[in-house]
Amino acid sequence: MGVALDQKDVAVAVRLWGIGMVICGLIFGLDMASLFDWPRGLLEQVGGNSDRVLQQLEQRVANPVESLLALYRRQERIAALEGQLSRAAVDHNELYQLRGKVALLESQVSRTQPGMKALMVSEIYTKGEVMVLGVGEVDGVVKGLAITDGDGLLVGRVGSVGRYISRIERVGEPGFKIPAQTVGGGAKGVVFSKGNEVIFADVLQTEQLAVGDIVVTSGIDGGLPAGLVIGQVMQVEEDAASVTKTGLLDLLAAHQGWVAIW
Repeated sequence: MGVALDQKDVAVAVRLWGIGMVICGLIFGLDMASLFDWPRGLLEQVGGNSDRVLQQLEQRVANPVESLLALYRRQERIAALEGQLSRAAVDHNELYQLRGKVALLESQVSRTQPGMKALMVSEIYTKGEVMVLGVGEVDGVVKGLAITDGDGLLVGRVGSVGRYISRIERVGEPGFKIPAQTVGGGAKGVVFSKGNEVIFADVLQTEQLAVGDIVVTSGIDGGLPAGLVIGQVMQVEEDAASVTKTGLLDLLAAHQGWVAIW
């Protein structure tokens, strides 16, 4: 018994078949025109990268011990490099200190008078207002020795002496008093502190004293060695009614780093 076909159903089927043929033709034409190459390559690249990532993950999961060992070795290498850098920094600091010490000794040899020789060198340590040397009785330090900086300028003298350290009496401290003179001996007097200032006092009116003069130790009265630079005259105070005049000093020595002891 045959089945009767509805004309409408036949028309719909023919229309769908025609649309399918058109779509297939469009796809075939686009493919022939190479318009699908870029999407196809992108999909292949993404798929390839994904495969590599999956392979790496599989290797790490399959070999956890090797991954941990590789990480441990990397950390060891980093720690070794950090240790080398730390040792290099320490060596550089020691070299810098030794270089400063040598430079100080060379400057003292070239600046001092014939026959003068530094006993030793030391580094200055400061704690508040107190300045100390890293040498003491065991090193042969005694009270009253002169202390100069790297340029041969007078810092002060050794005050109290301990077994391993010594206190510095700085020029300008209360109670510090020393015979002095200008370079060339044109004016003679005494250097000491007065309030917050350091003065070159008891200079006779008949002696020449001017702003800019350099004041040095005179070496008399059993004091410090002669010729150590103390400071420079910034101002001269004169009183016609007085037989002496006074110079206000600017101290020149540095109070840090390495010093020489005489």
